Amino acid sequence: IFHIKRFQLSNNRWIKSPRSVRFPIRSFHPAKFLAPRSSNVNSLATSPTEDNFSESSC
Repeated sequence: IFHIKRFQLSNNRWIKSPRSVRFPIRSFHPAKFLAPRSSNVNSLATSPTEDNFSESSC
């Protein structure tokens, strides 16, 4: 699953981009379009603890 940016900021409002998005169905290699991996990626895989959550009185 990947997200394609379909909105753009225009006059302080988000509007849907009229630009067509085209990509190959076969042999699609998105690696050159992805942001470089951070060294902190592994920290996201740790199990949650009580310290990782905050409570809100909504």
